[in-house]
Amino acid sequence: MPPADIDYEGDLTPYVRQLPRSMLPLRTHDPKRFRVKMPADMRLTARGIGGGQVFYFGTKYSRGDGCQGASPDGELIAVEMGSTASVSRLVGGTI
Repeated sequence: MPPADIDYEGDLTPYVRQLPRSMLPLRTHDPKRFRVKMPADMRLTARGIGGGQVFYFGTKYSRGDGCQGASPDGELIAVEMGSTASVSRLVGGTI
């Protein structure tokens, strides 16, 4: 949990560096490791932006957790679930 007085508009690097690797949501690109692991003839460098992905889980997790919602008829049914990743980047990528 970040400290209450953390400045989200400032440089978060010192805070992120003290976190255990298991808590980091993303792994950053390591140019040195890339050069060592990837043969020169297989390398491709390009600019880009991450797009969004949608993952549909159906009732796989909601059934096991007992998460229910009411149908239009008032019957309790398992909630359909999904998740998104990087959807907010789509607007920037589109512009």
